[in-house]
Amino acid sequence: MDKSEKLRTQDFTIDPLSELRIETTGKCTIQLKSGFAEIFGTELSKNKEYTFQNGGKFAVFTWHGCTLTISF
Repeated sequence: MDKSEKLRTQDFTIDPLSELRIETTGKCTIQLKSGFAEIFGTELSKNKEYTFQNGGKFAVFTWHGCTLTISF
């Protein structure tokens, strides 16, 4: 990705006992802003960026609700 290209960023609020399904073909960065969430059973740390370089399909699940920032 060229430095002049900018990623689109969007905030998502996920209700308790819900998931956000993500399907991407390019780079995707996820950051947990509040609450608790997991991907494939692994808990996400708050304010840490998780980057998926070559796309994929996955879901972010939350037991208690959360807010995420996703860049793609």
